[in-house]
Amino acid sequence: YFEKWSQEVRLSTPAKYPVRATVGAFLQRQLHNIWQNYTMPGYGWVSSTGGPGNPNGLSDYYSLPNLPNTIWLTAEQRVDRDRAVFAQIDWDITDQLTLTGGFRQYWFDNGLEGFFGYSNHFSSGTGMAKCFQPTFVVAKYSPCTNLDTSSSGHGNVPKLTATWKITPDKMVYATWSKGFRPGGVNRIAGPNGKPYQPDYLKNYELGWKTTWADNRLRWNGALFWEDWKSFQFGFLVPPSITAITNAGNARIRGVESEITFAATRQLTLSAGFTWLKATISQNFCAQVGVTNCPGDSVNAPFLPPTFTYTGPLATAGTDLPQVPKFKGNVVARYEFPDVIGWQPYGQASFMYQNKVAPKLKGNEQAVIGFQPAYGLLDLTGGAKNNGLEISAYISNVANRRAQLTRFTNITSNNDNQVYIVPTQPRTFGLRASKDF
Repeated sequence: YFEKWSQEVRLSTPAKYPVRATVGAFLQRQLHNIWQNYTMPGYGWVSSTGGPGNPNGLSDYYSLPNLPNTIWLTAEQRVDRDRAVFAQIDWDITDQLTLTGGFRQYWFDNGLEGFFGYSNHFSSGTGMAKCFQPTFVVAKYSPCTNLDTSSSGHGNVPKLTATWKITPDKMVYATWSKGFRPGGVNRIAGPNGKPYQPDYLKNYELGWKTTWADNRLRWNGALFWEDWKSFQFGFLVPPSITAITNAGNARIRGVESEITFAATRQLTLSAGFTWLKATISQNFCAQVGVTNCPGDSVNAPFLPPTFTYTGPLATAGTDLPQVPKFKGNVVARYEFPDVIGWQPYGQASFMYQNKVAPKLKGNEQAVIGFQPAYGLLDLTGGAKNNGLEISAYISNVANRRAQLTRFTNITSNNDNQVYIVPTQPRTFGLRASKDF
């Protein structure tokens, strides 16, 4: 069950003035009641024999009280509260030069409470074994409460932008801005169960938006530098629950650009790319907030209990996971002359990205390996008539088994089977749509 209450008020001055302002306030409350009841009917575990075979379901000895056949229960309530006040001022210094300044002051308070886990007899480390309060009132069937924590904080995010309109069809801009994500709560016990803190991103950007050749050619792009402080990093902990920690700092530098060219009245060509250098800028160590871990052997909280690791989990300069250094696409579209009221067209598109590391931690990346580079070709053809469009398409024409991700179940220092998630294979299809 989910509900959201959100209110915002803003006041803006008339747009015709050379100095314009917008001020406002924001208030939001989100409530999420979570009920996940995992049952094992018709199987079970017989305590007297120590093995499976109960045709009536999970043995009551292992089931959660008052919930027959329940091996695992999640009965929690999450409440997220956000408040903010903000202001932005635009100043047209000249007809061509505009300066924009913005500021947002925020407050957040995120809490999570309730029960999750196994019965006392099934696990001594998860669930009822960690209970510390009476039954949680929102979920009347939960046996007790083993989670009641929150994360709160406040801060501000500024923005400053200068825009120069060189000509009516050419503009450059420079931006400095800051963003954040609020902290939150982990629903696990032990060292990984601490609330995580906000992370912040400072962005320095220089960009351009231009048209050329009587508006037949459009070229936009940007150079950017981003410093990411205390970035939030997710990882799995037993029994396969995602936890989040603040893993340290990272830096992202890059350029992005897109160009569109109307070569003829019928033929349009477009292309775009992003080049990134995204790395962590300090060692990622087992202890939160520690960056100097050259050779200590520790049972890292970010690793399974049986895994002992020496040195940083990831050294400074390691690529951020799932971030290709290069990704681009090209598209060619041809509009044929009308045929008895129909406007036929054909389109070909190709995208490419280079190899990418799926994991941040060195021990996992060494086992899983890189996702190889890949390129995919798609073809589409169809016709339009008075809001009706009929088309046929072939996606992944070459039937490439490109890898979207790679993963494994790492439980020790030994290698494990590596699994991949491939792209959709070559697919033929027909599509019809109508605009009213």
